[in-house]
Amino acid sequence: SRNDTIAGARYRMRLRVSNFLGESSEDVVEFQKLNVSVPTVALMAGDRRDILRSASVLLRGMATLPQADCVPASWRVMSYSWSQLSNGAPELAMTETTRRNKDLYLPPDSLTTYHTYQFELSAFPEIAPSAKNFAYAWVTVLPEALVASIAGGSNRIAGSDSAITLDASASADPSAVAANMTFE
Repeated sequence: SRNDTIAGARYRMRLRVSNFLGESSEDVVEFQKLNVSVPTVALMAGDRRDILRSASVLLRGMATLPQADCVPASWRVMSYSWSQLSNGAPELAMTETTRRNKDLYLPPDSLTTYHTYQFELSAFPEIAPSAKNFAYAWVTVLPEALVASIAGGSNRIAGSDSAITLDASASADPSAVAANMTFE
């Protein structure tokens, strides 16, 4: 936390962590300090989700401005915008209505297994679009177990002169990963 930054300036901060084994890691963040208040943008249920392809996802965001006397009431009406950031995951078709809401709903089977999707929620006072801030969410789609299904029940009786035919056509890959399944 730093309070000695100057409004209108850009900053680059580096974090380096090390352990007693001599291992280390670094991360860098760049930011600009604006001359106006910006909202704090957050996701209600955290920023990382692991889901199954057959599950729906609801990402719920919120934005608040500081409770300071210097922030006019007209700044408290927020605009929201969702976008999918490019990170190798298949591009989703997001409607303008979907983008302009503080909640992002993704229906079942709309995401592809084995991909991590990154979404950005931006929020800003309607009266001051330049006072924008962001929150990010990552949704990883995990594979589901294959479903083996034999039609006709689990107990059968066949005479010595009857052929035995099993119908496994209801077997499925809920993750839609396997184009061809083998049956034994």
